[in-house]
Amino acid sequence: MTILLVLTSLILISIAVWQLTKILELSKPVDFENNELSGGLSENKLNCLNIGPLSRFENYKNDDSKILFKYLAIISGPENQRSLLEKEIKNCFLKSNYQCAIVNGKTIGEKN
Repeated sequence: MTILLVLTSLILISIAVWQLTKILELSKPVDFENNELSGGLSENKLNCLNIGPLSRFENYKNDDSKILFKYLAIISGPENQRSLLEKEIKNCFLKSNYQCAIVNGKTIGEKN
């Protein structure tokens, strides 16, 4: 039974490797500084196109837009660490001479 399982695994791995060798180019998200944003995918021998960090944000600007804030902090995550981070960011923002804003990712039941 184990021999059959090992043989099946080897065959499937061989097929996967064979399929990957047919890829001409792989687009991968990378951090421009250390090239490690995509984890193990960053370390391969395929022809890769580094496309930079992925984001859902788009550049948007029209003639009527005004920049209201120099810095915007979007804070989300598990409680305790989120509050500590928010406190640190508030302190930094209060020390700066710029207009700053904080957007909290809190659930409806949370206060403050």
